[in-house]
Amino acid sequence: MHVLKLLLLIFSFILLFKNNVSTPSKSIKFVQSAYNSAARILSAQRANILPSVTSYDSVPFTYQNGKIGFISDRSMPLVKMPKMQLGLFASHHEKLASLSHTKSNPSASFYPFAYSTFISQNKSAPCQNEGAVDIDMIISERLTFKRNVIIITDMEPDDRIALAVVAARMADKVLFVGTSVMNAERKAALAQKQFALFDSMKHVPVFAGTGGGKKVDITSTKAGESYSQEGTHILSAEELEQYSKEKTPKAKNYAQEALKSTFKIASNKGIKVKILLLAPPSDLVEFIEDEKYRETIEHIHIMGGWMEVKGSDEKHSTYNVNMDVNSSAKLMEYGKEISMTLYSSHAIKSAVWENCSTENRGKKAFPEGSINSKNCPQLIEMIFDKQVTCLKPIQIATKSWDNHLITMNTVMKDRIGVSNLGKQFTPADPLVVIGFLNPDMLINPKYVSVIIHVDDRTDQGYRIEVKEDKESKIRLVDINVRTFFDEMVDSFKQIVKQYKN
Repeated sequence: MHVLKLLLLIFSFILLFKNNVSTPSKSIKFVQSAYNSAARILSAQRANILPSVTSYDSVPFTYQNGKIGFISDRSMPLVKMPKMQLGLFASHHEKLASLSHTKSNPSASFYPFAYSTFISQNKSAPCQNEGAVDIDMIISERLTFKRNVIIITDMEPDDRIALAVVAARMADKVLFVGTSVMNAERKAALAQKQFALFDSMKHVPVFAGTGGGKKVDITSTKAGESYSQEGTHILSAEELEQYSKEKTPKAKNYAQEALKSTFKIASNKGIKVKILLLAPPSDLVEFIEDEKYRETIEHIHIMGGWMEVKGSDEKHSTYNVNMDVNSSAKLMEYGKEISMTLYSSHAIKSAVWENCSTENRGKKAFPEGSINSKNCPQLIEMIFDKQVTCLKPIQIATKSWDNHLITMNTVMKDRIGVSNLGKQFTPADPLVVIGFLNPDMLINPKYVSVIIHVDDRTDQGYRIEVKEDKESKIRLVDINVRTFFDEMVDSFKQIVKQYKN
């Protein structure tokens, strides 16, 4: 240990002389910063923080304002470190070479540490190491007025496609992504795997959140609960085994930690955050009781709602609500305090073509409840193009999900259609992202109060009451189908143009 400390001290002085730090006070601060940084790097190396760690021949450093940071452009290194594995702090982050305070870049902003991994609560995961993850630091450095969007996902096929749109259109706005529902650890690994294929998303942090325990036996939740093959042919055999069982350790819930850190830092900085809920608000509701945290939320876009019972005024909850009814109900209770846009399942069923050819005008846009080769062949052709390598995990996941779905419910085979199996998906989560990007997609808005009766359920879901309420901040919307499809096609045109072999 003493030898290690001596080596670190020597390394600190090397940095000192290489950077020409002149005054005594600056020298002391510099050595202290260099020592602490070097110690932290070696600690990260020993902790084996990443499931797959990046190796560098040499790592360029930069110094500014008493801090040490990494830069990724090796053409402008100030100091180089011998070859080593850097774990959490290794990165190719977004042109971090700009951190070098040289004459060619005097106004560069400083980014202390970069990262390129998901952060997990799984005790068996190699990235789990108490004290190794400084979430406050990550959030503080990333959170700005322009990068203030949080996305919560369960990584099912429609989530994956929605996140591809994010990669194409708004990656620079994303603060972090959290995973939720069943097998949140595996979903975090899958999210990180998908993001690594998009240049714009490689360094968006992913935090594993609430895994979701066994829920009540409702038809629409069975598929998600029993999807044990999720990630097959995307994750390695070792990773599949590592995340094969849902674990609920006493370790930190990192998605909750990231949310808490965001609300705290956003409040101090005077920044408002926006949240896209592509999964239940299991982690979010832990904080909405705190008025100070609620005030930092500018808006929440939510996929989750109900289907109307045929021949009745009754409404029954659908998938996202059913997966965590208590958190969904709790969020709706704050409808008069938090601004929200609700994309309900019933809107998908009722969506019709407008502003299109006479032949299709007035027809249902999603007759099978999905996007497929019948209603948008151009989009399906692009998403399932085998030559677009970054879309391969989406293609694998969609086929796997469909095969699993029809084994759980044989009726779904006829509903989806044999010709569409593996090449179709629900528009649910893509609607949320497109609605965020283009408000013109949102039509017929009305403000409503929503009550989810957690003690009144059937096999289809929970009873929901929806009433128009001018005092509510929950905006229920319908869909401009033409705008939605145009935006989806444009997004995937960008992806195909950039990534097709």
